[in-house]
Amino acid sequence: MTRIFWLSFLLLFGEILALRWLGIEIPVVRDFPNLVIMVCLVAASAGISKAGAKSISPKANLAIACGACVCLLTPLIFSVQLGLPSLSLKFGGADEAAAITRALIVLMVSVTSLYAIFHLIGKWLGKEFETAPPLAAYSYNLLGSIAGTIAFALISWLGLPPPLWILVAGIVTFIVYRKPLVPVLTVVLAAAAFTTASHSAWSPYSKLDVVPIDNSESRVLGHDNYILNSNNQYFHLGMQILNAEEEAKWKEEVKVKEQTTNKKVWNSFPFGWIKLPFESTPHHDRVLVLGSGSGNDVAYALANGAKHVTAIEIDPIITKLGRERHPNKPYLDPRAEVHNEDARTFLRYSNDKFDLVEFAFLDPGSTINSASFLRVDNYVYTVEAIRAAMSR
Repeated sequence: MTRIFWLSFLLLFGEILALRWLGIEIPVVRDFPNLVIMVCLVAASAGISKAGAKSISPKANLAIACGACVCLLTPLIFSVQLGLPSLSLKFGGADEAAAITRALIVLMVSVTSLYAIFHLIGKWLGKEFETAPPLAAYSYNLLGSIAGTIAFALISWLGLPPPLWILVAGIVTFIVYRKPLVPVLTVVLAAAAFTTASHSAWSPYSKLDVVPIDNSESRVLGHDNYILNSNNQYFHLGMQILNAEEEAKWKEEVKVKEQTTNKKVWNSFPFGWIKLPFESTPHHDRVLVLGSGSGNDVAYALANGAKHVTAIEIDPIITKLGRERHPNKPYLDPRAEVHNEDARTFLRYSNDKFDLVEFAFLDPGSTINSASFLRVDNYVYTVEAIRAAMSR
């Protein structure tokens, strides 16, 4: 029963790990939104159904499993170095055939390796079911599955990186399959993952990387601005917001775009999309910002007369970056009140009133964007949500 519990734990933990990590590091997998979960389920089911059949030797099984782990985890660990985030199955471009061929090879290797791993876990689980009382076996199977799901949910909530995901999976594998090669391979792969994951933050929603903007020659903006990448793609800027006097001074210093050291900074600085809500509302003492990100909107509100700003940001790591890295440190301002919360949930339960409710860029799930017809913000920009905002 103990083996059934831990194998079920490993099955669910591994499925969620594959769903999350493959979608982040190998975007071409996201072109087929249900592929990963289908491969995991079909492989595990096939393994369980073949548990009683004659199979190759345990040593051969171990070799296949280890090889599959290496083939799957190596491109995940070194995805950026291998250029895998840029892979695409889209037609167009000078080297179209070569690019699509490379993408298909990576996709096939990932799917084949994933199938081999989960097929073996299914076979182990099926063998235990054959000799166990059915009702008790299913009970332990259910408990192990729930435990594996909770374990990965806890890891995500704590923002723990992939090396620890690998360690947990390796430890559980060693509990049910006590071969010396298991801990050795686990340590090697976890150490390799640490070399590439140590500079990234892993929030419950995405992989986050801070890229400082070199703008040292600007006497006004300084060098603390940064680009925040989510899942290896540009997400947003954390940028110093100036009040009216500072902005006028900056524009005087930088007469034309070409004089700035970073055109991205110039193009983004006026922040017309940030200014518009405040220019359109003559009275904005109390402001609610939904999807406040690193704090640009909050900083602009505070720099332009807001007496109290309530900021709602669902991602705790992005909020932390806003506190620690944003040039204005808007979340540390005593006039700012920050909530790590879903926007619509806040609107539903809050009784506060505001002069201005600003809908910012409400889409933390950049993994979803390219993998589905749905976007997270499809659930925010709705008639019901706008009515809830108006009631506030």
